[in-house]
Amino acid sequence: MVGAIKEQKKVLVIGATGLLGQTVYAHFLQKGYDVQGTHNEQKKEGMQYLDLRGERFTAEVIRSINPAIIINCAALSNVDLAEKEKKLAYQINVKGVENIVKECEQRKIIHISTDYVFDGKKGNYQEGYYTNPLNYYGQTKLMAENMIRLTSDNYIIARVAVLYGFGRKNFVTETTKKLENREEIIVVKQKISPTFTPDIAQALEQLISLEAKGTFHITGDSQITRKKMVEIIAEELKIKPNIKLLDSHPNWVAQRPKNTSLNTERIKSLGLKMGTFQEGIKKMREATK
Repeated sequence: MVGAIKEQKKVLVIGATGLLGQTVYAHFLQKGYDVQGTHNEQKKEGMQYLDLRGERFTAEVIRSINPAIIINCAALSNVDLAEKEKKLAYQINVKGVENIVKECEQRKIIHISTDYVFDGKKGNYQEGYYTNPLNYYGQTKLMAENMIRLTSDNYIIARVAVLYGFGRKNFVTETTKKLENREEIIVVKQKISPTFTPDIAQALEQLISLEAKGTFHITGDSQITRKKMVEIIAEELKIKPNIKLLDSHPNWVAQRPKNTSLNTERIKSLGLKMGTFQEGIKKMREATK
């Protein structure tokens, strides 16, 4: 029966070459789903090129694949670039999502959003808490969330945060390199919920199987500072870190919230388990030994 359900649920992963997208794509493929993926700048054989800014082109790609479920992992996620190139950020993060949703009347859409929809003044945010993004990236992601809620009856908005995993550089891989090279590591005073990308992929599959709908915080089971993240990685590597702690990074263009740790009680109540940051780091280390 499970196999039959999977065969019926053709999944399209938009942005399947990014840090999260490639993990989601590989997970659903490994689990036996009929999976298709799209790429943009990072070309990959066997995947369909897609530029979300083109309404007609997006419609043609989706209709040709004809998925039952669309998982949108694509975004302009560089926070400072979004602040400098607001038109481009809007075209991809808002207009691009609108182009997808127009083709989702008979399809389920799973949209990846962010902890940056919150202003960081409180922390431990629940799904229904007041949103107030401090930067334009967060604003575009919130606009996309609101548009999905208004136009779709069958959606999952998955807010994630500080992704780390395999295949693309991220905070963990870059910090690991600096520790191994005995470099100074600059971190800012931020409290967040770092999330292992394989855990997100697993959680999304579970939410699909539960036929869940709505907004969910799908983040790691740790609410920690970036400084603590570095210390945990250093402890795993058995290296003493050289940490420089700042209120704000001198190279930042966009303002960042101070505490966007997310409350995950809602997904826990559904039986979903997300790992701690320590658990994720151990899994990454074991996979690279």
